[in-house]
Amino acid sequence: MSGIKNIKPGQVAFVTQSYRGDLEECRLLCESIDRFAPEEMRHYIFVNDEDYRLFRDAGFSSRHEIRRKGEVLPWWLVRFPWKVLGHKWHVGVFSLPVREWIVQQLCKLGAFDVLGDEIEAIVHLDSEVVMTRPFSLDDIYDRESGRFVLYRRVFEDEPCHRQYCEVAKGLLGVDAPVDVIAENCYMAQATVFVRENVERLLARIAKRSPFGSWKLRLCNTYRFSEFYLYGIFTEYALAMNNHKVIDHRLFPVVHVAGFDSADALGRRVRELTADGSLPGVWVQKSTKNISGGKKVSIDDVRRIVAELPGWGEPK
Repeated sequence: MSGIKNIKPGQVAFVTQSYRGDLEECRLLCESIDRFAPEEMRHYIFVNDEDYRLFRDAGFSSRHEIRRKGEVLPWWLVRFPWKVLGHKWHVGVFSLPVREWIVQQLCKLGAFDVLGDEIEAIVHLDSEVVMTRPFSLDDIYDRESGRFVLYRRVFEDEPCHRQYCEVAKGLLGVDAPVDVIAENCYMAQATVFVRENVERLLARIAKRSPFGSWKLRLCNTYRFSEFYLYGIFTEYALAMNNHKVIDHRLFPVVHVAGFDSADALGRRVRELTADGSLPGVWVQKSTKNISGGKKVSIDDVRRIVAELPGWGEPK
């Protein structure tokens, strides 16, 4: 397994896919990055083109650069202005209608194409992630081997897991049987993409695609996971090139819907962050309802985080 030696913080960037509905969650993430992450590590926030001005004018510090998803998407893909069947769609003459979830994944895979050549690795962070203690390059990078962490854990529970594995095998042409591939899960916050691996991954998909376009192939794939594609390709085609395996999520998920009050949620966050071994949490608010039909707000989450030891200390 090879690695990239002597990586500096300025060669690693945070990337977040966001939208107007997660603006305040993204604001808290940005505040936590400003408090806890090395200043050299820039943060790129990709948003729908119509949300660009909203995020640009949101008052984030200068290290948080707002980028349009349209910079990454193919020119022939146009965002449809209305929801259909509960989803926002992009449409184009060369592909099936593309759901917003697929657009986000295209932007994660294509981010290196629009960021500077000095960026060697990207740390993908969801808007709902928040750092709770100082973040170091050492959290994601082994200096001795030059390898970045890659989350891989024996599969327990992940929606569409089997389909993600089957689709990855078909797109990538890896030799391993689906039953072997499906033994593991690769879905985590944070997930690190290394430029070399992504370029080889996209070249493999393009080689097996009409007109040699990885974007066209993925736009015509109804369901896939960018993290599964990356993890499976890195493991089965690249023999873990540039990576070493970890079996724990750096930002463990806390599902808001699993708690009956904001106080109960707060106790769980404190438990996960108490020993300082993990850099933060992912407060998943895909549904904002908690037990009893109550609501937990971003203000509740902000209060919980602000009460953690170290949050109020100067950087």
